[in-house]
Amino acid sequence: MEETTLRRDADRSRQTILDVAERLFAELGYEAVSMERIGRAAGLSRGAPGYFFGSKVALYRAVLQRMFEATEQMVAETDRQLATLADGDLDAAVEVVVENLLEFLYERPTFLTLVQREALRRSGVMEGTRAHLTLLRTALSIADRLDWTSAATNPQQLLLTLLSVCWFPLANPPLIRDLGGHFDRTFVEARKRHVVALLRAGLASNGRQQPLPPRGGGGYGGRAAGS
Repeated sequence: MEETTLRRDADRSRQTILDVAERLFAELGYEAVSMERIGRAAGLSRGAPGYFFGSKVALYRAVLQRMFEATEQMVAETDRQLATLADGDLDAAVEVVVENLLEFLYERPTFLTLVQREALRRSGVMEGTRAHLTLLRTALSIADRLDWTSAATNPQQLLLTLLSVCWFPLANPPLIRDLGGHFDRTFVEARKRHVVALLRAGLASNGRQQPLPPRGGGGYGGRAAGS
């Protein structure tokens, strides 16, 4: 019983350190936060973060890893929901993907801040991590399984567009306020509707486009070059 209690207390302390570290790294940046500060803010000893994680960089990687694992869960749940849709139902698929992505980003502001800070630091901490690579592979597999390539020739470009139109506004609340809006639940719901309509229109437009004629040949009833 005593061993179980100690293990439970250790797990609770570890999670508290991760929670506090995530908040402080997002608010102040990696360089401005010390292990001692994290320990004090967590209500533990100054040496507790080092005891559980060894070093600040190891703690930072653990924070990022935990965030990407949460992202993986969101992607997996999205994949599960998409599997229940009728084949070729791109309208419903777009709605599911946008709903889940924007909801995830809105509920996790520290994720947005930390990923942006890390991109600016260019430390390479995120690159090559298992969760980061798995997230990208899974997201691309969703695009491939839905055969979005039939409506958009490049699933990577479609994924980048989706991330951009969902990510940028939620990562920049001051811009929303400068434009006279309010960064709240009402804004997020309106954003969902806008992005869904935008992507549906884009996919429908691409689907209606006819392929270009082969280089050097005729097309659409025209004569071949040189004929």
